Amino acid sequence: MSGKNKPYTVYRVERVAPQRRWRRVALIAATCVLGALLVGVGGAYIWLNVILGGSRETDSGILGALEETTTTASASAGTTAETVPDPPNSMNIIVFGSDNQEEGEEYGRSDSIMVVHVDPESKFVSVLSLPRDLRVEIPGYGVDKLNAAYSFGGEELAIRTVQQLTNIDLNHFVTIDFDAFRQVTTELGGVWIDVDRRYYHQAQVGAADPWENIDIQAGYQRLMGEDALDFVRFRHDSNVDFGRMERQQLFLREAQRQLVGLGTAFKVPELVSLVASNIRTDLTTNEILSLAFFGLGLEGTRIKSVKLEGAGDTIGGVDYLIYDDDQVRSVVQEFVTPPQDEEIAAESGRTGAGEAESPRGEGTGLQIDLTGVEVDVFNGSGRTGQAGGAALLLRQRGAKVVGIGNADTPGGEGGGTVVSYPGGQRQQAEAVVDALDTGYVVEDGALERLRVVLGTDFWTDLDRTSVPGTSGIIYEDEYFALQSQVSFAMIGPGYLPEGYAYKDRRVYEIDAGKGRLYPAVKTIYQYGEEDQYLGITQTTYAGASVVSDGEKVTENGITYTIVGLSGKVDHIWWKQGDVVYWVTNTLMHRLSREELLLVATNMIAVAR
Repeated sequence: MSGKNKPYTVYRVERVAPQRRWRRVALIAATCVLGALLVGVGGAYIWLNVILGGSRETDSGILGALEETTTTASASAGTTAETVPDPPNSMNIIVFGSDNQEEGEEYGRSDSIMVVHVDPESKFVSVLSLPRDLRVEIPGYGVDKLNAAYSFGGEELAIRTVQQLTNIDLNHFVTIDFDAFRQVTTELGGVWIDVDRRYYHQAQVGAADPWENIDIQAGYQRLMGEDALDFVRFRHDSNVDFGRMERQQLFLREAQRQLVGLGTAFKVPELVSLVASNIRTDLTTNEILSLAFFGLGLEGTRIKSVKLEGAGDTIGGVDYLIYDDDQVRSVVQEFVTPPQDEEIAAESGRTGAGEAESPRGEGTGLQIDLTGVEVDVFNGSGRTGQAGGAALLLRQRGAKVVGIGNADTPGGEGGGTVVSYPGGQRQQAEAVVDALDTGYVVEDGALERLRVVLGTDFWTDLDRTSVPGTSGIIYEDEYFALQSQVSFAMIGPGYLPEGYAYKDRRVYEIDAGKGRLYPAVKTIYQYGEEDQYLGITQTTYAGASVVSDGEKVTENGITYTIVGLSGKVDHIWWKQGDVVYWVTNTLMHRLSREELLLVATNMIAVAR
């Protein structure tokens, strides 16, 4: 279908005049680039095409669908690109990411549907992701998948379907073709993403497989063009639509943080020409401008990401996601509720800003603080792995475990656990006994630090995923091998959350552009059989975008920065010498602040 026959108006944009002041160009660039990229992945917070002029017209059916339940006004006048506009009115914008229609298709397909709630009074933006496979009632067509509404009747029918599903007043719409996304991300030079694991899919020869081949390696890297699109659209795993929604929202957050800068100013004309013919919207220039400034001024904690999930089911041979009305009401209520500081603190486990104490693990001895206590642990129980388990318990409570090994003789009297201590450290020794929940103390003036010899009375039921080797590092052989492949000082985990097992690793170079290559190692731990992965990254690239502001926690002289978004901890980073390290939460943020911080603060130097 040619552009002139489409049921909407296509707005074309002229290039920015070269005589415009650099400050104005930079301002336009920051907003235009950010919006273009974010809308491109199917769920934009803002989109600015400030050079759009004249009256806005769109299909009367789409406007009619929007007006059916619209209750908010949306006019803002008298604004120019050289002034900071008033905040936008409260509004709900439905955003479609669509493919080009195939031959015989009138509307194409909507691969992504999101609703963006803008609330200037409470100063927040909320993004609701809707799975494409959701089983819904489509007006005039009966029950089908949500994305079928767009195929049957374009934006108009999709708007009516979403309003009926959610009871949300939709005030405006934005649609962008994915071809523009490929081109824009390439023109921008990509967005830095810490890819949680390898994304791989190869279509079988002769199979009815509509998906293209995908091969994106794990690790911190710039994604652009086809790779960026493949990343946000991938669904060949157990996460299906839910994983794709998380990746889209991850891409949105990173794009917002990284791409607002003066460096994009000189690319504005090319970017506008790329996206202008691929955007459809009823938003006016002033509304877009207001949204742009409002969105750029928001902190990450004021941007919420929610999603409507459902349980998988096969009905009539078709796979659907099924929801119930109570679930929809709960998600919509969360969608329109402003994020509160206390809610963010509760979700992330924070008790206050600034310096904070590290958590000490769970179970027996949880409240025992062994900070500053140095101890050697030796296994005299006759059971493999017990020294590593005991060392883990002590580290979780703040102790510095200097050495781990096997005892020459069994434990103390009766084969029990004995904690020997140098003069003046009886209190610390008794605290160690309390932490281990067994044993007795003996003074030994010849010792430099506490010495634990485990007896038959000590037992930890831990498998290889949580038992350190003699160095204290879990999967120490793997880390020793990795250390031989890089020149910088590596560290390995002395603690992993329950259920996480080693899955993969990648030794590579981070390409920072202009010939700058930095060695890096990423190790990946999978949670059970689920496609949820904890990542540990080590590199000499200190300029990585993950090195950003956040909550500071100091432990044993190292400052850890906890980076969270909308109450969820995304990653924790720290520096030691010329190396930057970070641990990354799973795609769906399965790990709490405490668990992720335990991983970070229990890392151990790899012997070189």
